[in-house]
Amino acid sequence: MEKDPNMKDGLKRHGILSSTGFYIKSSAREVRRRKLYFCLALISTLLVVAATAVSQTILHYAPLIFLQSSESKAGAIDLSVSPIGVGFTEYDGVDTEYVSKSLLLNTSRIYSQVDPIYPGVTAARYSTSCRLRLTQNQDASCRSTSTPPYTNCPYYSTTFVIQNTGRESSIGMGVDLGLPNRIPEGGIVITSKLASYLGLKTGDSLVVQVDVTQILREVVIQYNFKQTVASKRINDNQLYNSIAYLPVYVYQVVSKLDGKFPDDSADDMVLSEYQYFFSQIADHRPTNYANTYSHTNYLQFINFLATEDPQNYANVVSFNIPDRLKVYTNSNFDDVQDKIIYFAGKVTDAIGIYPFQAKLPVYEELANLTLKGGKLPREFVLGSVEGEKKS
Repeated sequence: MEKDPNMKDGLKRHGILSSTGFYIKSSAREVRRRKLYFCLALISTLLVVAATAVSQTILHYAPLIFLQSSESKAGAIDLSVSPIGVGFTEYDGVDTEYVSKSLLLNTSRIYSQVDPIYPGVTAARYSTSCRLRLTQNQDASCRSTSTPPYTNCPYYSTTFVIQNTGRESSIGMGVDLGLPNRIPEGGIVITSKLASYLGLKTGDSLVVQVDVTQILREVVIQYNFKQTVASKRINDNQLYNSIAYLPVYVYQVVSKLDGKFPDDSADDMVLSEYQYFFSQIADHRPTNYANTYSHTNYLQFINFLATEDPQNYANVVSFNIPDRLKVYTNSNFDDVQDKIIYFAGKVTDAIGIYPFQAKLPVYEELANLTLKGGKLPREFVLGSVEGEKKS
């Protein structure tokens, strides 16, 4: 047979289109012949691809997921400092005696020490137990009691938190909650769960019953040292059992307070603005003041109280590391740990030797979630971090 001059030696070569068509037709024939086998193979392939994609997504977002979980359990607080009780000899301007108590933190001093190294990372609170006296829309016996102690009015025991709302939001504590930059004077913010339980709505009036003994005993020492005449001073022991009854109204009801408090306590918190706290106490003078000293002295002290900055008397000061989202979304937990511990060490060193305890709420939760264990690598003692620090 005569060889075709257009054919080359060996197998005939097909173009891309013809080869593709051949494979598609062959695959179609196989699918028609083995429908069940094809469906099983397709499903298994899709499952593998989907599982791989989900795994990659989870791994990519794992640091953010861990952070959100930790903040829900501990609040969005990187470093928390609070005073601890110590025993010492104290002169209050009247008497000298041995006392054992927790000294409130002077936030202005802490700002001045920390801001040069970490500006704008600090927010202070004064948190204390209270009773919410429900004086509105109650029975006749309650309505007839228009003055303290409102004993005929029902109450609910909870926690009263005096805070700098705008500053907490600026450092990342409770963002996207719809809170105002400043809660108006006399206003409180509660959660919808608490409002529903107590039958409250925006605009409703009630009374916060709060023991202000601790904070008044701190302020009176400052007052006494400004009195050149000893007879005008007040012994801080005379301020025991000082109970304030503060008329307030529900300024805002929010659905949640995530990031500001741990999940297990957030629903019960009652928020008020720091800057108005002392003026509210001055306007509604506490009861149970012992009449050992003249009434005039007490009124002068109350007037002094109204001029003091309540933020200089805090029992919790919180610090959040700059660029905290970037820090915590680092996939290397050891790097996260190093940065948080270094930050905490620098802040506590700046505060100085002072009787306080320091905690790392978010870090401790992260350590549990990442199987690193819940123990801190260094213990905080009296404002210093034991062990080596990075320079």
